[in-house]
Order: sequence, then structure tokens, then C-alpha cells
Amino acid sequence: MFGKRLKKLRLERNLLQKELARVLGVSNGAIGMWENGKRTPDYELLQNISEYFNVSLDYLIGKSNVRNPNTTYNLTDKEKELLEKIKNDPEIYILFQDLQNASKQEIKKLIKTWNFLKEELDNMEEDD
Repeated sequence: MFGKRLKKLRLERNLLQKELARVLGVSNGAIGMWENGKRTPDYELLQNISEYFNVSLDYLIGKSNVRNPNTTYNLTDKEKELLEKIKNDPEIYILFQDLQNASKQEIKKLIKTWNFLKEELDNMEEDD
């Protein structure tokens, strides 16, 4: 069950195995072995995977069909959209691996910073 769920979550984010491997700090082959049910990651990696995909461990291992009973903060739709963009980009996510454990205030601060940087980049492009 774990392998099928992992593959489903990875494909939902349009991630290649090598991209997920990079985020998790494992080999490409490890992801393939997990998805094919030939191996299972250790507990620490299971936790990292569940945090990255924002699902419970119970969902990840097939014990529950509820992805995450503790979802989500009272964020605006715009804030949720920006947060998803950050989480869905493996390059950016690596910079913000503790995002799942962040408080609502920390997430809002991150989103404000993200918006500021985006505006600055947009302004720089207009000047060119």
C-alpha cells in the first residue's frame, strides 16, 4: 500500500522519481524500490515523506484513507495557493523543509516575503 500511495502522491505533484529523491536525500533507485514494494523506508524517512506531502503516516502506510486529519490553517485562498506553489517546487521546497512545522504567523511571514521578492523580480524584468 505504501508504494502505491507514494507513487500517487508523487504523480499528483508531477514529480519525477529523481526530483523526489533529491528532496528526500535518497537515491533514485530507492524511490523506485519503495514504489514497487521491494523496500520500505525507515521511520525517519516515512516521517519526512508524510511531512513533504502533508499526509498522515497512517494514510501513507495504508492504515487510513484520510490524508491528513489535522489540515489546514486558517489561511486565505491566496495564501494557500502560494504555499502550494512553494511546496510543489522541489527546488524551493528544499529551502523550506520545515514548512510543515511552521506556525501560521511564520507561514504568513514567508508568504509576504515571497510576494515581496516576486514583485521585486517583476519590477527588475520591467526595467530590462
